[in-house]
Amino acid sequence: MHNIEMSRRVQASGLPSLPLSATRWLSFCEGVEMAEKRCSMCRAHFPLSEFYSDSSKPDGLGHRCRPCEAERSKHRREDPGQRRKWLAKDKVMGRVRRGTMTRLPCAVCGSEKVEGHHPDYGQPLVVTWLCRLHHTKEHKALRATL
Repeated sequence: MHNIEMSRRVQASGLPSLPLSATRWLSFCEGVEMAEKRCSMCRAHFPLSEFYSDSSKPDGLGHRCRPCEAERSKHRREDPGQRRKWLAKDKVMGRVRRGTMTRLPCAVCGSEKVEGHHPDYGQPLVVTWLCRLHHTKEHKALRATL
């Protein structure tokens, strides 16, 4: 979308009501300040109002536009493998919160900052505690064998 066309849309509807700190880049057309951000999936530029808020990000916004995020969420909800992963993770995290299961140090290096690895999602409470590095390596090794 051309900046002039976007500028006219912003002029007609008013500037997005998001903080200026949330701007990835600014475009100045016809004297109107316009804040936009590029979606990491479709690579298109959108007004900041087209992104969900995400306080964990430096700019306070998610990195996918609303339509791409909706498509991604729909795909993840419909995938039965993802559902099994979510349920397994929820069971373990519920037990950890209640104190009936404790996080152990990484099985490989002994690091205290760990994630639960499920060798079999059919047995959600069978977990190997691994640090981020070794958890990633474990999944890469599993993908290589497929």
